[in-house]
Amino acid sequence: MSMYGLIYEASQVYVTGVNRNISAILRDPFLIVESLAQRDIAKVNIDNLPDNWTQTTNNGFTHIRDDLGNVRIRIDPPDSMTTYPHKHLYDVDGNALDVNGNIVSSKSPDAHIPLD
Repeated sequence: MSMYGLIYEASQVYVTGVNRNISAILRDPFLIVESLAQRDIAKVNIDNLPDNWTQTTNNGFTHIRDDLGNVRIRIDPPDSMTTYPHKHLYDVDGNALDVNGNIVSSKSPDAHIPLD
């Protein structure tokens, strides 16, 4: 787990050193996105990014960076190898992920996730 892990204690959740009430997190899950687990990166809504995440688009390619500046999601148009619009997911270390958050080869079909 990354340095942004969650510690559950009674009815409180401590996120990156900030105490948050668990009922507030259940109402607004984006309170904890700065500590996304690999399996949760696929659930990020690109129309409602977490605080301090940025999105840039150039020539049809979109890069979404986390609060540390790491590319976590890349959205690509169709190309000669992947003939459909797709996205790539990355962990904080830049490893390609499949839709379930497992590390895969960046050339793997599992790393080319069709857009919903």
